[in-house]
Amino acid sequence: MDRGEPFASIDATRNPMGVLGVSIGAITGDMGTFRIVVELENPAHPGPRRSVSGVLVDTGSELSWFPADLLESLHIERYERWRFRQASVVVIERWVADGIVHAAGRRAPDYVVFGERVTSCCLAPVRSRA
Repeated sequence: MDRGEPFASIDATRNPMGVLGVSIGAITGDMGTFRIVVELENPAHPGPRRSVSGVLVDTGSELSWFPADLLESLHIERYERWRFRQASVVVIERWVADGIVHAAGRRAPDYVVFGERVTSCCLAPVRSRA
């Protein structure tokens, strides 16, 4: 395999594999999950942050979910109730607000959903808001 070649068919399923250190551009077809540490901040009252470890990043998610008590501890104001259809087909309503998420040395505005006390933290990838 030539190290200057950005793709090499080296896996059994014939998926294109990137060679470390060689830029191949964005790969956007695959979805997946991983966990990171994030900090949350209230955009209306910048400064204080809450750190959350083990946050699931779901590349297929569009909104970030955090326990309500965590968001309330930052005085993030609920502004609208949205309906969500779960995988079980059950429809639930949750409050939504604006928040700032700090992760991997970056910060970004995000919609945050007020989850139940037992809600796992789930972060959506950063997307531009229209």
